[in-house]
Amino acid sequence: MLVSHFIVLQFGYMILSSGQTMDPAPVVRNQTAVNGSLVILPCSFPGEEIVGVCWYRTDKKSQQGHCDREYVLLHRDNNTSTTFQDAAYQNRVSLKDGLQGGNVSLLLRNVKYSDSGSYECQVFYRGIEGNEQKTVCVVNLTVKTSDGRNITAEDINRKNSNLPVALSVTTVCIVIIIIIIVLVYIKRKQKKKTMKSSYLSNYCKLFFYDDE
Repeated sequence: MLVSHFIVLQFGYMILSSGQTMDPAPVVRNQTAVNGSLVILPCSFPGEEIVGVCWYRTDKKSQQGHCDREYVLLHRDNNTSTTFQDAAYQNRVSLKDGLQGGNVSLLLRNVKYSDSGSYECQVFYRGIEGNEQKTVCVVNLTVKTSDGRNITAEDINRKNSNLPVALSVTTVCIVIIIIIIVLVYIKRKQKKKTMKSSYLSNYCKLFFYDDE
């Protein structure tokens, strides 16, 4: 027993003497929101001088976890950049309190079903050896209908796949209606022409009959 305690103490001493620290894992939270509402994705990083914050979707392969690509929100040098921002989030996101007190929570307005997914927050701060970065939190967002029903990724994909079909059906209906209108117009025009011709014929007959 004494030997095991001694080994543990020695191991702890080696870690402290080498200056190495075990960074805590990112905080994982689950958040729900109603379609069309406003939601806050909570995250904080107090006690450090923050120089930048990057929120991005971990479930979007195009981002690959880098802030120099498409992101949900990138705030640095006291400004929010939109250069490589995901177009789906433009004019809909901001930092809740502008980094006050280490609060890096994301404010997302006009929530959409397509916003459902996993969001990760990376913080850039001034460390001992210069600027450092750390993944602080991960928020899994689920967007529901007004009656509390979940909308899955399959529902979104099904809706998107049905959209071209709906547009095709609508287009066909419009074309059919236009054809019917044109046919009716032509038929009426021919009918008027026939009636006019018949009227002239009857008038001519009447004229000749009167001469007799």
